[in-house]
Parts: sequence; C-alpha cells; structure tokens
Amino acid sequence: MNPFSHSPGSALVRRLLAVGTVLALAAGAATASAQTHVQLILDASGSMFAKLPDGRSRIAAAKDVLATLVGSLPEDPAINVGLRLYGAAIAAGEPGAIAAP
Repeated sequence: MNPFSHSPGSALVRRLLAVGTVLALAAGAATASAQTHVQLILDASGSMFAKLPDGRSRIAAAKDVLATLVGSLPEDPAINVGLRLYGAAIAAGEPGAIAAP
C-alpha cells in the first residue's frame, strides 16, 4: 500500500505520519540539557477494527505508522516516549499487557 495515495483509507495514515513528523522535529530541536516528553496515544477501540479500502484494519495501519515513527526517533536519552492505549480490552497486569520496566 502506498501511504501517500489519495484513497480515503490513506487519510488516517497521512495524518499519523504528519503527527509523527512534528513529534520527531520537536524531539530533534531539544537541547542537550532539556528533556523532551512525548506521549503517543493509540485508539484500540472496536471502531479501529473496521476495514480500510486496502483491506487492512484501521488498527493495523495505525500500528504500522507507530512502528515507523518510533523507529525513526533519534536514540537520545533526553527523549522520553510513552504509549497509551485508548479502548484496549486488556488491563495492565493481565497476560499480554505491556509492563513498565
């Protein structure tokens, strides 16, 4: 799938890429002594399992964009990135949940 195509389903991907670009630029602008805190929020509610025109679910497209964004962030100890899930069916502490380090 081309995330830059003009199909209706690619609008979500384009918006998430734009947000990711802004976050990456903000992180890159931080000085060596300043901390940058970024909170990523992933909608994991039932509506995200609807199919896009390319056949993928919205949640799959969002996960792909998040993986690309996180992979593109510079390795910098001054950048703190958090992830929140909205509408997830798994509670913290349950098997399969992400645990804090």
